[in-house]
Amino acid sequence: MGTELRRMVVSATIQQSSMIKGTMLFDYANSVHFMLQEKTLADNHGLRILVRMECDDTKRIYEIPPESGFTLKRKISVSKTEALIIGDFVGPLMKMIAQTRNCWLQANSWIDKKKGLHLTIVGTNEALRNYRRKISEVLPPDFGINISKSIKLRHILAPKLSARQSEIITLAVDLGYYEKPRRTTQEEIASIVQLSQGTVAEHLQLAENSVMQSLITQY
Repeated sequence: MGTELRRMVVSATIQQSSMIKGTMLFDYANSVHFMLQEKTLADNHGLRILVRMECDDTKRIYEIPPESGFTLKRKISVSKTEALIIGDFVGPLMKMIAQTRNCWLQANSWIDKKKGLHLTIVGTNEALRNYRRKISEVLPPDFGINISKSIKLRHILAPKLSARQSEIITLAVDLGYYEKPRRTTQEEIASIVQLSQGTVAEHLQLAENSVMQSLITQY
């Protein structure tokens, strides 16, 4: 039996989202791509998230004030115009995800200086109903909200993965390690999970082997 979840997309133009805490980030960054929800902060105050931030000059990231709803916790890699960082997000939309049980932010989420806001949220039927009720209390009436059809998540791939292998291979996928050309490296992944590059390579190899063996067995 698969676990049935639903996916909700919360979207808004830049004009619609201007009244929400977090828009101040656009004074410092052109876009923020949410890669991985790392954890819920204490007292459900918000989310700690791995993000890829695009800027005209990444030096400005260090100037972002706490009242923006963002606090930089750790930098992974930084170039002139792009930074992979871990930060705490405590604006109302993120805080409500943290405060809603069985509700998670998914990787296909971003805020963009030109495009506006796009958050993909996964959760149980009850969780998404609760989240929708909460955001309706703080968002303008014309905020775009779309809820998809039910999706079933079946635990069929790599059932023998350890917790650490699952964490690392999921992170590798989210960061674009398997894209062509690759958007990240084993060293970058190692920095995020705070392991050696060799250990990450070993975990990836074992996880990849388990995935392939599982697929061969099923098909």
